[in-house]
Amino acid sequence: MGSSVKNHCRGFSAAQVLGLSSVLLLSACGGGNSAQPPAPQSTVTISGKVQYEFVPPNGNCNGLNYAATETRPIRQATVELVDDVTGAVLDTMPSNDIGDYAFTVAVNTMVFVRVRAELKRTGTTPSWDVEVRDNTSNTGSPLEQRPLYVLDGAAFDSGTLAVTRDLTATTGWGGAGYSGVRAAAPFAILDTIYSVMKVVLTADAQADFPALDAYWSVNNTSAAPAGLDVDA
Repeated sequence: MGSSVKNHCRGFSAAQVLGLSSVLLLSACGGGNSAQPPAPQSTVTISGKVQYEFVPPNGNCNGLNYAATETRPIRQATVELVDDVTGAVLDTMPSNDIGDYAFTVAVNTMVFVRVRAELKRTGTTPSWDVEVRDNTSNTGSPLEQRPLYVLDGAAFDSGTLAVTRDLTATTGWGGAGYSGVRAAAPFAILDTIYSVMKVVLTADAQADFPALDAYWSVNNTSAAPAGLDVDA
């Protein structure tokens, strides 16, 4: 068998042996194969922070101090990513306690970010279901079916790179009066309710809160209905 092998090796010329060595070397090193381009990116990340403008009260219940307005996170509220063409909700999640959210969406899609004035946590303990609604709109419906306040951001193309989109509910205060939409108010109410729930949770970490609807409107007044004696 040894002789046969030797005779077989002698059957190659020097040039053939060198050529075979080159082929083996190229194969081992990956030579001769061009690098494949990366697969086209199909999704991108859209992230950001949802916030509201908080106006602290003046002392002695003497109105609000707009000069001291600060921006606060909208905590644990439902954030949605909405298809601007179809209106379909592509993804949803609660903001965290610093107002952050993040979605993954297909590239080159026209979308916008929406934050809803609601706190939803079900199927776990603690749980809650809080909604802030406009009691003066759609008055033919029961109170619990009145419109929920939402804040929509501007539509944009998701593009092909990660993008940050923050959304802030503003007070609408113009310096001498309200000159814009009072978008911050429902979220200020919502965040106050969340703060109270957190206080309760410090005493009972397993608390389950009953469903709560809170009602607010720019049309609400402090005037008493006709026939009601507020001094009685």
